[in-house]
Amino acid sequence: MVALVQHDPEEQMAWTRRALAAALSAKDPQARRWEASLTSNLGWGLHEIGRHDEALQQFRAALAARERDGAKPQRIREAHWAVARQLRALARHDEALALLRRLEAELAAAGETDGFVPEEIGENLLALGRADDARIFFAQAHAQLSQINTVERPDDARLARLMALSR
Repeated sequence: MVALVQHDPEEQMAWTRRALAAALSAKDPQARRWEASLTSNLGWGLHEIGRHDEALQQFRAALAARERDGAKPQRIREAHWAVARQLRALARHDEALALLRRLEAELAAAGETDGFVPEEIGENLLALGRADDARIFFAQAHAQLSQINTVERPDDARLARLMALSR
């Protein structure tokens, strides 16, 4: 928790690495289950400071930990999404889209939605110069994300951008 109150990303990651080392060396299996969350936090810290290759490694490690720990399907999909998000940051749009389309199919098969998936599909299509193809995904993302009533809800500027890109 100390990492979360730090303002400097390097300091956040240093605390997270300490927590990760403690979790990995713990004898208690519940303590070791923190590996996925802590590794994901490292990935986001690295993403924020532009160290995208390293961030991708951390997100893949977090995904592997989630799968190994038998996490719920939603948590595994979130980990896959983080990998896809990082692939976009690395301009590896085709790889990101392949992963996102798989997530889209899994969500549909489960009768679930996750507005972050169509948003990310739209962002990758837009980056590939396919704005017309991206519109429907931005519309889906806006419709779904604007209904969130938790801390995960995107801010108004992001929602407005999604609406504008859907037109």
